[in-house]
Amino acid sequence: MFQVNDLIMYGNHGVCKVMDVGPISLSMVDKNKQFYTLRPVYHNETVVYAPVDNKSLL
Repeated sequence: MFQVNDLIMYGNHGVCKVMDVGPISLSMVDKNKQFYTLRPVYHNETVVYAPVDNKSLL
């Protein structure tokens, strides 16, 4: 599991910083599911939510 402030590669978003780990507040999302909140290093205005159990993050 990644920690807050870790830098990871994520798909076509490139290098991302882990900003938070935990549930997210979106109406259509299971409140019990854990997500990484990622901010691409080279696109600071973008936020990406990736499920912690996403196999492509390993």
